[in-house]
Amino acid sequence: MNIKSFISAVFAVVALTASSLSAAASISDAAAWTSAGANTTSVTNTAAGVLSMHYNKGIYFCAGCGYNYWNFDTVASTTGTGGFDMNYDAFNGWFMAGSNLQILLNGVNVQTFGNNTHTHVDLTVNAGDQIRFLAFETNGDSQPEIWGDIGLSNFSGAFAPADVPEPGSIALLGLGLAGFAAARRKSAKGGQA
Repeated sequence: MNIKSFISAVFAVVALTASSLSAAASISDAAAWTSAGANTTSVTNTAAGVLSMHYNKGIYFCAGCGYNYWNFDTVASTTGTGGFDMNYDAFNGWFMAGSNLQILLNGVNVQTFGNNTHTHVDLTVNAGDQIRFLAFETNGDSQPEIWGDIGLSNFSGAFAPADVPEPGSIALLGLGLAGFAAARRKSAKGGQA
């Protein structure tokens, strides 16, 4: 293999590594989540490093009509145990209604929380596991308004924000490796003479 082919191969490997690293988004990144439910939902990152999930049914009247559900879904990008602090605050405008939040792992409920929960959560996951935050109201009669906020922060372990090297740093590393290989090859040829 000549040096030109070797350098091309190094750059191809570096580019492939960079694209795969940037594709693995941590659950701390709002872009890694999807959301759905009655009326409005959103997932955003705040300047303070908090992942904020919000749902809002708005003002309505529905006597004894059952439950409303909101799903916030992501996929674990790494295998291991991860943790985060969670604040769950919801509002129901009727005394016979309440709100709950479940964390499901591959469709199985692993933890349930009531309204106004402030706690630390640890989960053990495998890469590719489906993680769902399922918020829902318990409706005993009717309520004119319902909304909720879920805030996640202080991500650690498998959920820590991914340290993705900058493309320039990866390119410099590739050039350094190519230079080292070329120098070694030249040195090996010189020693045979």
